[in-house]
Amino acid sequence: MPPTDAWGKVFVLSAVDIDNAGDKCPDGDLMRVLALNDSTKVSINGVPWVTLNQNQFADSLIHGAVVVESSDALLVGEYSHTSPSGGSADIGDPFFAIIPSVDQTFNDYTFFASTNPNFQLNKVIVAADTTCASNIQLDG
Repeated sequence: MPPTDAWGKVFVLSAVDIDNAGDKCPDGDLMRVLALNDSTKVSINGVPWVTLNQNQFADSLIHGAVVVESSDALLVGEYSHTSPSGGSADIGDPFFAIIPSVDQTFNDYTFFASTNPNFQLNKVIVAADTTCASNIQLDG
């Protein structure tokens, strides 16, 4: 869990919304925002959403990419359902990930994708400015 001095004001999230067959999942992911201070105004994609007081949180289902902005520090997390309610055979467990704010971005990330045959599909979400998208590399 990041310390409160590492919480941020701008976040980019994207739902894990494509199943193993490449179909769009209708369920989306659950985004949770937690306010550090009173009267924290939060917007989603530039649209005012909620005002929170200290230690209050709010949830919203997201579908695709969203930008979350706030007037004061937030902690933001995303709960991925991974298996849609429509009965798809998508393999995976739900997970909750803490999302770093955009002011905590880096140029190089290392992540692990299992080669265990029980995990037939691995997914990673990369949020990047469109001007640098052509520079993104995987395995060199």
